Amino acid sequence: MVRTIRSCVLAESRGPDCGWTGSRPVIDVAVTGVGVVTAAGGEIAALSTAVATGRALVGDATPAVGLPLLAPPSLPIGRGHFIEMCSRAIESAIESAQLSSNLTGEALLVLGSGTGLVSPRDYLPTSRDGVASADEPHPFAGVAALLARRFGMTSPAALVNTACSSSAAALEYGFGLVQFGVKKVVICVGCDEFNIGLHSSFVAMRAIHPTMCRPFGDSRGTTFSEGSGAIVLEGEEDAVRRGATPLARVLAVRSTSDCFHWARPAPRGDGLIRATSEALAAAGHTPASISLTVAHGTGTLAGDKSEIAAAHALGLPLDRVMSTKGVIGHTHGASGIIDVALCAHWLERGALNVGGSCLAQSPSNEHSTIRLSAGALIKWTSAMGGLNTAIVVGSVGEERQSSKLRPEGLLACSAPLYLSRSAGQSRASDDDEAPEGVLADIVGVLSANILAGSHSPLDVLRTGIVVATSNGPLSAWRSAALARREGRPIDPQMAPYLSFHGLPLLAGMRLGLKGPVACFTGDGHSAEHAMRYAESVVLSRSCDSMLVIAADEESRQLANGIGTTVDTAAMGTLVRWEASVAVRASRSGVSSRVFRAATVEADDRGTDVFTALDNYLRMHYGSV
Repeated sequence: MVRTIRSCVLAESRGPDCGWTGSRPVIDVAVTGVGVVTAAGGEIAALSTAVATGRALVGDATPAVGLPLLAPPSLPIGRGHFIEMCSRAIESAIESAQLSSNLTGEALLVLGSGTGLVSPRDYLPTSRDGVASADEPHPFAGVAALLARRFGMTSPAALVNTACSSSAAALEYGFGLVQFGVKKVVICVGCDEFNIGLHSSFVAMRAIHPTMCRPFGDSRGTTFSEGSGAIVLEGEEDAVRRGATPLARVLAVRSTSDCFHWARPAPRGDGLIRATSEALAAAGHTPASISLTVAHGTGTLAGDKSEIAAAHALGLPLDRVMSTKGVIGHTHGASGIIDVALCAHWLERGALNVGGSCLAQSPSNEHSTIRLSAGALIKWTSAMGGLNTAIVVGSVGEERQSSKLRPEGLLACSAPLYLSRSAGQSRASDDDEAPEGVLADIVGVLSANILAGSHSPLDVLRTGIVVATSNGPLSAWRSAALARREGRPIDPQMAPYLSFHGLPLLAGMRLGLKGPVACFTGDGHSAEHAMRYAESVVLSRSCDSMLVIAADEESRQLANGIGTTVDTAAMGTLVRWEASVAVRASRSGVSSRVFRAATVEADDRGTDVFTALDNYLRMHYGSV
């Protein structure tokens, strides 16, 4: 059974006209403010200058790993300053955008992070032996909400995890919310601090450079660094009306999955090529009109080869493909937004200087000056498991070369499926060897059952998956913690089972899905954000269908300061774009029904994701 979204669901919304109707075009999304905290300092101009020189900001060797690491000035690595880095970047972005306190309060904060708070002793409680327990708050618990409250934002904040492309996913979500008029202002943030566990896994994969990485030139590995970036997105007309000066315009965002390997990207860059081609088409651009491609460019052999292959296939000249990581290092989940902030800065200035060492193919001169008076920029991000994002950023006032997106059709939702723990099944104690990958298996079973019950065939190239979870893969964490206590090595194949974004990644790979992949976490609101993310990417035609899964294992952890106990339970649904229905409806003279989302401001932080998704479906798609 397929339930179609109601033509209007604003009856329960709070605030003026927060929805979108087919009678008006999709909104142009402008970047009005940026803020960065990197090894180059806390100013976007300082970062631009560092890239112009092309010289690496080499950090000191850290005793914990014995290799160079980069940190923002005055913030030593490993001291638990995640919140401080985020706050500095957000504050700079708000000041740059000249947001009033009222607009800031109404804004939605979307945080993208690959590892979250990795210094739990400074923020989260630990168990007796100093190892964080699986039942204590995880590194993402309440972090986005804490930041939102610090800046007086009243909308429930979102936290998205897609490993190294986390902040790009945050931007994709924020872009959709502004584009379709759901939110007037969204502040997208990316941040990651040094994580010894992640660093150790890169060392095991021989993906760490012994000195300083040089993407596309010396592909012996990457160099870890810390940093944060923030950008303010709002409708361009609204920004101009309030007297702000837009820096740039986000023209399109597209994301795909290679579905090739749990760690390596597709060697020929297949998924990146698809994401870029679709983003260019949506933005009304061609490879010939792109002035610069800011690649993910980590300096790893597999990553560099994949991006070079994609550039060749797309016809993007290598002397216009660059990476900032040879200068400031790899900031992981923060890197996407940091580079987009830099793109906006360059577009506002109309020209940029790039050190030859930053380019994939260096010219004979030491510095290359690229004029940006015409054309646009592309930002690429990639993540473990072959997750790709292509972001097209253009100048303000640029004439769109394609008609604005006007969704024609019905946004539909399948009847949800439910799974719950069997009666009498006891929870594994912390000292028991819990089964590995329980939550990943739950997500996989639900995904397969949803697709099996679909009324029509799905195009795997255009079907994606998003997961909402409050507590994460607890069983896998317990197994890893037990192995550490017993001195046993952790199987490298367990890596995706231990990560949040591994939940949708593994399910998507099993089913061969190559559309967008994302995981929302932090608190009960993650289910609402996951549904909205699915709706926005389907409506923007980034894909045709999205699987939405809300799942948690039993836990006693504190969710955002409120004690909850969640049984092993999960539910899933399928959001689809039914274009054929719209064609028949229009021929019969019936007005097309289109997406119009409510802004829910209720403070139900203690609600688990299972209940939250159920409530969202009842509100927006009728009784379930």
